[in-house]
Parts: sequence; C-alpha cells; structure tokens
Amino acid sequence: MSGRGMKKWAPYKTLNEQFEDLDNLYEKQKYIAKPHISEDEIEQINYILSSYHGQKVSIKYYKKGEIFEVKSPINKIDSYYRKLFLPDDIIIKFDEILCIENCEVFFDD
Repeated sequence: MSGRGMKKWAPYKTLNEQFEDLDNLYEKQKYIAKPHISEDEIEQINYILSSYHGQKVSIKYYKKGEIFEVKSPINKIDSYYRKLFLPDDIIIKFDEILCIENCEVFFDD
C-alpha cells in the first residue's frame, strides 16, 4: 500500500485552468493604490524640475501598481509631453512622480 505522496501537498494549481486565475489573484494582492500628493509636494516637484541643472536626483514614481525609486541625473525634461527621460531608457510621466530630491551628496564621483 502506497501513500498519496506529493499530491496531498498540492491543493492549489492542480488543474491547468487554475494557473491563470491564481496568478492574476497573486498580482492583484501585490497591487498598490497610487498615493495622494499634496499641493505642497507638487510645488516642490515643480520647483526642483524648473531649477534643474544636471545634478543627480532621487525620484520616487508610481507605475502600474508599484512604487519605484531611481537615483540618477535627468537626461531630458520634456514639458510639452510632460515626461522625464533618464539613463537606461527610463521614461517617467509627470503625473507618475511622487517625490524628487536632490541627492548629489549621496554620490561620490
């Protein structure tokens, strides 16, 4: 007489039809709602972008349910299309920006 082995430990994803549904459920659990930005924070972001002169900055931004942070100089500020162009082909829309800080002191080049 043999036991059930690993079958008893596989209650989820046992049917092929469950794979997609469970993967979607896991992705929805990782989703983060976009944080609200105050008027003061918007003014600070505008001030830093308008007075930008090639220094390295720390940018926190929201994209597709996740919050990212990048520390680098800005290659181009496109005010017409409202986008920032960073090295490594990173493009950030103005409405995705949560916070920008000057971080020149963190880099020792």
